[in-house]
Amino acid sequence: MRRAQKKAEIANVTVCPDCGAPAESHRACKKCGMYRGRKVLTIKTEE
Repeated sequence: MRRAQKKAEIANVTVCPDCGAPAESHRACKKCGMYRGRKVLTIKTEE
C-alpha cells in the first residue's frame, strides 16, 4: 500500500542554450556536451 504514490514521471525537456537541441534539464547536452556554459562531455562525430 505504501507504493501507491510511486509512479514514473516524464523528464523535463528544455532547449540547449548553446546548440539549440532538445536536452533534459540538469543534464549535459548529448549533442554538444555543454552543461551550464562549460564543456563537460567530448562528443565523437563521424566524418
